[in-house]
Formats: sequence, structure tokens, C-alpha cells
Amino acid sequence: MAKVVFNDIEQFMGELELSKEHIDDNIVRVSRMDKADKDFKFRHIVMFVAGALAKGRLVELQLLVGRYETGRTRDEEIIKQQIVQLTENVEAFCDKHSLQLRKGMFVADDFMF
Repeated sequence: MAKVVFNDIEQFMGELELSKEHIDDNIVRVSRMDKADKDFKFRHIVMFVAGALAKGRLVELQLLVGRYETGRTRDEEIIKQQIVQLTENVEAFCDKHSLQLRKGMFVADDFMF
């Protein structure tokens, strides 16, 4: 499957705008990915991922939101707030274009995080 990846939410939504008539099942998915940093034992990397299938290709946003260390709840809280804001932005776009927002993410065979 071909994939178009963005790391800027405005560019991602601009591409969705151009493809809105061709989005499979009118579904856009959003997810938070939280992974332990392989170089630092107690640090976590957090990504926001949003995507839609359009014309046989995956249009996806992969946005690094931040990093936090285990036990640093203030840093984690800031990241959670950013995830909420990003989700609300995508939700507003979906509402404007009569698209369904769902949790989860599309996974291509070559996905790496």
C-alpha cells in the first residue's frame, strides 16, 4: 500500500481536504503511541498518529508530541493536553466534512516506531 506521511497537522489536513471525496468509509482514525525510549530506560516517546485511506493509499500524520520520564507527571500531563488538542483539531475537521472520527490506527506492513 502506498503511503503519504506528514509531520505537520496543517499539511495533513490539507491533503485530507483534497481527498475528502475519496476517503474510504468516511473514516479518519486517531491514536496516541507511547513507547519506551530504547536509549534511556525510564523515558517514553509519545507520538500522535492520524490517518485515512483514500484512493488506495494511506494518508497519515505522524507527529512527535514529546518525551517524558517515568515519574515526571507534569511532563506527561502537558503531553496529554497536547494530544487532546490535536484530537480536537482533527475532530473539528471531520465534523466540517461529515467524516467519522474513530480511535485506532491503520497499520501498513512497513510500519516502524
